[in-house]
Amino acid sequence: MKRINHDSPFVIPICVGDGRVLYDEFDPAEQRLSDAFKGYLEDFIEDRKPGEGVRLELTGSKDFDLERFRRAYRLHIDKLRQRNHRDRARKTASALRLLGIGVVFVLIGIAFSRSMGEVVATIVSTVGSFAIWEASAVWIEELPVITARERVLAMLGEADIVRSKEEEA
Repeated sequence: MKRINHDSPFVIPICVGDGRVLYDEFDPAEQRLSDAFKGYLEDFIEDRKPGEGVRLELTGSKDFDLERFRRAYRLHIDKLRQRNHRDRARKTASALRLLGIGVVFVLIGIAFSRSMGEVVATIVSTVGSFAIWEASAVWIEELPVITARERVLAMLGEADIVRSKEEEA
């Protein structure tokens, strides 16, 4: 795994006027982040260089409960990591299922080519080949995207959450 550079982190400025805008308006306990804030984070993260650490720098209201925000943020990242883990497990299981089905169809097509006829055996083998093709597409295209998402979520999970230096002064 690549080391995250915390020496010169990628700073995401967050201006907090009314702290409630950071939380989902339907959540009275303020434990879920708002969709607008999540979109703001995602937009910034796309500009970050690989391996660069992240610091969320909050400015604005001094009454803002920084610890509550940290808990909501960590909860959000943990939830995304769990979803990503489930997505990986589903995609892997699907790919293995497709691979198994494909191998069985290809073997049936080869083994019974004389008894079922050449055309039918070719169709059965072709169906098997397509299933194997789909399994390989999951491994080649989808699982690397999930792995990249895991890296971004790990980096976000390690993000420093601080008040702006100007706010502390």
